[in-house]
Amino acid sequence: MTITSPSADDLRRMMTDQLTAAGALRSEHWIDAFAGVPRHVFVPEFTVRAQGRIHRYGQEDPTWLAAAYRDTSLLTQFDATGVATSSSTRPSPMATMLEALDVVHGNHVLEIGVGTGYNAALLAHRLGGDHEADRRDGMAGCAEHAPYDRLPATCGVGRIPDAWREQVRPGGVIVANVGYGSACLMVDSLGECRPPRRRPVRPVDRQGRVTPPLAR
Repeated sequence: MTITSPSADDLRRMMTDQLTAAGALRSEHWIDAFAGVPRHVFVPEFTVRAQGRIHRYGQEDPTWLAAAYRDTSLLTQFDATGVATSSSTRPSPMATMLEALDVVHGNHVLEIGVGTGYNAALLAHRLGGDHEADRRDGMAGCAEHAPYDRLPATCGVGRIPDAWREQVRPGGVIVANVGYGSACLMVDSLGECRPPRRRPVRPVDRQGRVTPPLAR
């Protein structure tokens, strides 16, 4: 008897089914995006910390592909002291954040903190159209292409920067990891943020600085 390992397509479908069963994915558009966008191509090498252990994966590792589709954060960059500064966030809180964003086709979106690019690829699949990536201080947003309909931030911040609020049109939505919680905020007609709902799930683990690339 020959036992074959699951393919990337199989693993992606299984991950999507798990996220759907858990309630992290609810809408057909996002289910299609997670089923259609390969996570593994964005993480050729990564590190996983679990139960006090560290495991490093690369494409030469036979378990690399399966590990890329687990519901866990994949650490992809470290500073000189060994602190993780970039990662591919756990798919379940990522899905929750994207669902909360409530995007529709044609929305003008600015993502802060592109990281590996997987979240940006999911957004691109959902939105269609043209996309750009830029490297600058994410705290300042990207005023020259404002206003935006949606602004998701996958890096952690202590508060919502004024620049983000000012660059989102009235009725637009900001979803960000603020402190120890995930905030979903709507910009009102006066340009102020109000919290229509609060979600307890963090869209990014404690990796992530506020000097990442932008995607729009």
